[in-house]
Amino acid sequence: MQRKVNGVLDRVEEGYGVILVEDLKKEYLIPIERLPNDVKVGTWFLVELEDNQVSHLVVNEGKTTEQKQTVNAQLERIKKKSTGSKFKRK
Repeated sequence: MQRKVNGVLDRVEEGYGVILVEDLKKEYLIPIERLPNDVKVGTWFLVELEDNQVSHLVVNEGKTTEQKQTVNAQLERIKKKSTGSKFKRK
């Protein structure tokens, strides 16, 4: 059975990229050689699964950009709220 889901490159460790697929609550280890060139942590993919194994990865540029903008907006809100440290220097 073939299925397509969204997944994100969560981290790279010991020669493998770890792709998290939140919809399935699973992570998949992909050898770095199978990942597209120039991908970074936080890159989103359209992951094709066949028999519960990753058969193909395609970078999802739209989702990656959308998530980066969401994170940046949240960081800006946090920075604006920050009033500095509550500790006084001696």
